[in-house]
Amino acid sequence: MRLPTLFLLLPFVACTQVPTAVPSTPTRSSAADFSNPLSRHEWLAMRWRDEFGNLPTSAQRTAARSQFRAVSAYRASIDDPNVQRTSWVSRGPDNIGGRSRCLVIHPTRPYRMWCGAVGGGVWRSDTYGSTWTKLNDFAGNLAVGCLTMDPNNPDVLYAGTGEGFGNIDAITGEGIWKSADAGTTWTLLSATATFGNCNRIAVAPANSSVVLAGTSTNLYRSTNGGTTWTTAITGSCQQVLFDPNNANRCVAYIFTGGVCSLRISNDAGATWSTSTYSNGVGRIELAYARATPNLMFAAVDINFGQLWRSTDGGNVWTQMAATGLTGSMNPSQIWYNDCIWVDPTDSTRIVVGWTSLYRSTDGGATFSVIADGGGYVIDEDLPHADNHAIVADPGYNGTSNRTVYVCNDGGVYRTSDITTCTNSSGWSRRKNTLVTSQFYGVAGHGNGKLIGGMQDNGTAAITTTDPHAVRLIGGDGAPCAVDPLEPNRTYGQVQFRDIYRHDGTTEVEIVNAAETGQGNCNNFISPLELDPHNRTRLYSGGCSLWRTNDATAASVSWTAVKPSTGVPISASAISPMSADIVWVGDNNGAVFRTANATAATPTWVTVDNGANVGTLPNRAVTGIAIHGTNAGEVWVTFGGFAAGNVQRTTNNGTSWTAMQGAGVTALPNAPMLTIVQHPLLAGSFYVGSEVGVFDTHDSGTSWSTTNDGPADVACYDLDFIPGTTTLIAGTHGRGIWTAELSVPGARSLGAGCPGSNGTPALTATTPRLGQSMGITLNGAMNGRPVYLLQGLSKFSWFGNALPFDMAPFGAAGCKLLMSPDIVREMTLGASGPVTTSLPIGSSPALVGQQFFLQALVVDPAANTWGHTLSNAMHLTIDV
Repeated sequence: MRLPTLFLLLPFVACTQVPTAVPSTPTRSSAADFSNPLSRHEWLAMRWRDEFGNLPTSAQRTAARSQFRAVSAYRASIDDPNVQRTSWVSRGPDNIGGRSRCLVIHPTRPYRMWCGAVGGGVWRSDTYGSTWTKLNDFAGNLAVGCLTMDPNNPDVLYAGTGEGFGNIDAITGEGIWKSADAGTTWTLLSATATFGNCNRIAVAPANSSVVLAGTSTNLYRSTNGGTTWTTAITGSCQQVLFDPNNANRCVAYIFTGGVCSLRISNDAGATWSTSTYSNGVGRIELAYARATPNLMFAAVDINFGQLWRSTDGGNVWTQMAATGLTGSMNPSQIWYNDCIWVDPTDSTRIVVGWTSLYRSTDGGATFSVIADGGGYVIDEDLPHADNHAIVADPGYNGTSNRTVYVCNDGGVYRTSDITTCTNSSGWSRRKNTLVTSQFYGVAGHGNGKLIGGMQDNGTAAITTTDPHAVRLIGGDGAPCAVDPLEPNRTYGQVQFRDIYRHDGTTEVEIVNAAETGQGNCNNFISPLELDPHNRTRLYSGGCSLWRTNDATAASVSWTAVKPSTGVPISASAISPMSADIVWVGDNNGAVFRTANATAATPTWVTVDNGANVGTLPNRAVTGIAIHGTNAGEVWVTFGGFAAGNVQRTTNNGTSWTAMQGAGVTALPNAPMLTIVQHPLLAGSFYVGSEVGVFDTHDSGTSWSTTNDGPADVACYDLDFIPGTTTLIAGTHGRGIWTAELSVPGARSLGAGCPGSNGTPALTATTPRLGQSMGITLNGAMNGRPVYLLQGLSKFSWFGNALPFDMAPFGAAGCKLLMSPDIVREMTLGASGPVTTSLPIGSSPALVGQQFFLQALVVDPAANTWGHTLSNAMHLTIDV
């Protein structure tokens, strides 16, 4: 082994080389409870479109994620000193689930189940859904829209990526993943990489080799477990399923050429015929009635929802009256959330899931609401709105076992008796530790308070010590802020710039309703900024930039301080240097600035008009960062799957440079959604993108990332908690994360092990450019040699994970804490503290670089190895 060999040689090695690079919960929110999915999707699509209005192709999205992985792999290979693997900490919330579209349950171990979250990947529970563990990051795509278990082997799972149900915000799929070990490991079925969104997968009950995949392009069929595929039906397929009473019969819903149809197969999908159903283009969800052969039901998106029935296995269909069943919203969103379930023991019992859940006990003639789409009060057991799947316990028998699970935009819920549950009782939430919430905006306070606005789950607060969220504001969340002096006072928004203030107990609307709403030129998610120079001043972006100077007052007044261009503002920023310097950007790429923002009528300069003035991309502005010490340096990020989405000016916008990077340190051609600067490092910037978080420590010349934090999930907002070096990230599918990006300095790492003269303790001064740093060791063995180990990693050394326990070599309690890439002799025959110095180069490229030191002390009496080790020092070079 390398380790024992090296440690036998350490006393004889010396080197002088210098490293070259180193509140309380409201009963129910008074804010709007329901979002408009069409508006939400359009806002997201706006940030994805290019200058010509085109949404990205599957190839563009795949290329962007491939570049993310390339950057991540490269940085991991060199142990990059930027955002480290262990910097990231998942903060939750652990009691708010995000959009979940699918659930499968082990047939003989009903406590074991797998949930697919859109943007959050696959999660597994071994506790009937009371706790969850994430499984796989799918190497670039967390949009799991469907899960299927092999009916003949519960260890075999298929996960289809992407959503093909019409929501523009859907993450495009990149194929089907398969697991043969109950989800522990996953393999991409390479032949499916071009399938687009995979909406449903069905495995033939009589032959596990036959697999059907309904995708946004075609219905595909495999006869070898997914290795190869043929096209069974041309056209988008949103559902395919096998008849539980006939292993060879299956049915599929196909949409092609503007027409929807239901197709039937009697030979496990090899050949298909078309049913007589022909009724519009609305989405259809199908269910077989196991207790009655040939009986089927369909929940259809026509005229705010209809129920249809077939008694011949899906050939002839008849609409039912279905009194009490309505998916009416303005507009209807059954295209987005639609599911249906028939009791396998009683075909007269049917449950339909749209925004609410409805139950019929007379075969679909009449329905009553059993869950009204509430679930907006945190920790409430009533199911959330927007239902996507209804799944019965495998042991369901209609008598002693009536357990049914529901997946929706709030996670997973369960009823122990589907026959008696009501709109007020009989439900329990099953989303604890299912960290799949989708954040639009985040903020924090130095006391550890973190808040964020989520898709369809409002604005909530957690802390760095408690991931259990408390609801502040309802509706769809948005960018938010915390009062720096009174952290119980927070600000948040509901869709279309509806602004609220929360004092720790109650929320109050603080914006004029006549200025908000979809019809008043506001984005679905609008920017909100709390002035760091004045905690009572808020800015909010509609088509005008709105300002209030009395945000804490009982009656809050707002003034439009920037003329409207007719295009909504999509991003804004206030200079850390001056309250008068404010920049804004619009949906069309236009950028404006003012140097007297606090004036009654600020003067605005057009930096780029989003058309023929200026050189910036004519894509949506997504983020702005004004340099902390140079007001003329501004960074702007843009949407679109294109190059040049991070732009920098050093002369107040007169000229711009794209800070894309190059090669394996380049940013991908993907939407860059937010940007912040390190509060203490001038050249350190962090961007959240559609595929993950990137950072630069050389002002954009090169970029790095790591897949060991929030994975390559979309990151919609980044912010540094004021007064700290803690970066907070709001991801769209994996909750809130933080990373401690400490200022350069010298920090102790780990602990030493006792020797004859006590435990050796190593200290060091801050390493600075062009200076010598001091190093001191106390507790060494008098008269014995001391060696200084110097290295670039605290994670691994020659393939061995660090810390490395030296107990097997006769040194119990001693651990190698860093890689001993360089070994230097400190002194021989020392008495008292041992001191030395280490010169640091003068190149500015060394700023922010990290390295590690640990002392090795010869001490024959300490242990059979004859050595002790000190603590380590984690050094970050400063100016």
